[in-house]
Amino acid sequence: MGGSGDISHRVRELMGKKKLLSFARELGVAESTLRNYLEGREPKASFLAKVISQTGVSADWLLLGHGAKFPESNITDVELAAAVDALVSAWIGGDRVSRAKILGYVTGLTHMKS
Repeated sequence: MGGSGDISHRVRELMGKKKLLSFARELGVAESTLRNYLEGREPKASFLAKVISQTGVSADWLLLGHGAKFPESNITDVELAAAVDALVSAWIGGDRVSRAKILGYVTGLTHMKS
C-alpha cells in the first residue's frame, strides 16, 4: 500500500475546493479526524471505507494511486434515462426540502466527477 502521505494527497484531491468541515460532514467523520489524515496520519480502514463509499472513488486509486480515479459505470442509456426521469419527477413533485436534497446530491455528483 502507498504511504499515508500519498493517500492524504489523494483525499485532498477528492476534497477539491470544499471546506474541511463540509467534506468531513459529507464523509460522515469528525473535522479533526479528516484534518489528521490530511496532515499525513495513517488512516484507519473505516475512514478509507467511508471515502470510497461516499465519493465513489476507486479503491485502487485511493490506496495505491493506480488506475482511474472513478470506475467506469456499467449503466445503460435506458437505465440512465429512467433515473433522470425519476429525478425530474421528484423535483417537480417535491417540496422545498426535497428539492434542496436533490440539488445537494446532484451538486455533489458533479463535483466528484470533475
